[in-house]
Amino acid sequence: MAKKRKFLITGCAGSATHYITKFLSHNFNLSLFHETMMGDDGIVSWGMAFPGNNPWGPNAQDYQFDVVLHQTREPFKTLSFLHTLYKPSWTYIKECIKIPKKTKLLESCMIYYYQWNLQCEKISQMTYPIEDLREHIPTICEMLDLDPSLAKRYKFPKSSRSHFRKRVEVKWSDMKLTNLKLAKQIRAMAVRYGYDM
Repeated sequence: MAKKRKFLITGCAGSATHYITKFLSHNFNLSLFHETMMGDDGIVSWGMAFPGNNPWGPNAQDYQFDVVLHQTREPFKTLSFLHTLYKPSWTYIKECIKIPKKTKLLESCMIYYYQWNLQCEKISQMTYPIEDLREHIPTICEMLDLDPSLAKRYKFPKSSRSHFRKRVEVKWSDMKLTNLKLAKQIRAMAVRYGYDM
């Protein structure tokens, strides 16, 4: 029987999940963890967008959430981070979505970005870009039954970057050369999320 928790925040790997975990736990004194453990209130985990054998923490099929939020980040930064994913992450991703064998890394990242965000849209009640978190805090607080005034007690982190792995800069021209159709689909998705590509 699935265990009940208040909420799940999910999205692609590299979508500033460390950032939102720290922000919510510090401001609202929530029992909330990033990926590896389930808190009494919930979890922030990219791996729980799909049911499966999540290598980094709890499995989605073992829990039932009152609220699921979908967090996005600027596509080029996310795609850049995805080049640094470890092998267990890619193994899990390929169990959840179809990525043909011998697909080059950038195209694999693009497929993951597009398909994973589509899944997150399906399972969530709200999608928001992390860059616009300030304006979405009232709605998020209402959905999670939190006091929005508490968010004023702490400054927002200057940067959402919590990883310091070596990145590969991803450009629009690279995406088009890799897979034009998919690049256009990602651009359309990004525009829906409020990004300018």
